[in-house]
Amino acid sequence: SAVEVVPDSGFNASILVPEPPSVSDYVVVQSRPDSSRWLRAVRELLQDDRSRFVVAPVGAVTGDLVRPPPGLPPGTTFCHPEHPREMLALIAGSKGVVGPSLHLTIAALSLGRPAFRPQASPLPKYRMLDGLKGVHAFEPGSPVTADASALAPEPSQLAEVRRKLARHWDLIAALARDSAAVQR
Repeated sequence: SAVEVVPDSGFNASILVPEPPSVSDYVVVQSRPDSSRWLRAVRELLQDDRSRFVVAPVGAVTGDLVRPPPGLPPGTTFCHPEHPREMLALIAGSKGVVGPSLHLTIAALSLGRPAFRPQASPLPKYRMLDGLKGVHAFEPGSPVTADASALAPEPSQLAEVRRKLARHWDLIAALARDSAAVQR
């Protein structure tokens, strides 16, 4: 049987936030040691000087800081969600996310929020983001330009990703049913 590559199941994260909060004036920033270097570029991308930043760890395994880093810039707070659903709610209420984490990006897109990604590793796993609207790479310290109206993810792209995931899970359910029928 043919092997089919399916989207990451994280693209269904929005089902875990059935009543998303209204969008607020903050941006979620992955709490990496160098995250403060990204803030200026993100302000330029958003064309907004008023947004606050909420620094939060995505996962300690990726090198994220789990305690507030010293010297947070003005208008920046640290938040350490206790549960993944808290992190999803934080993202859902934001204007977008900033960080290299693949799953932070996927969660943001799933929730209809843009993801700003500092130029990161060329690992093959990041290729799944190629061509997706709402994903914006930037080079920290370099001038940034983007059309503010083109920042949001494209709903039709996300709908197609979700259709592929639904087909995948339907196939798995059918295999389980068929296997159970054979065993009876």
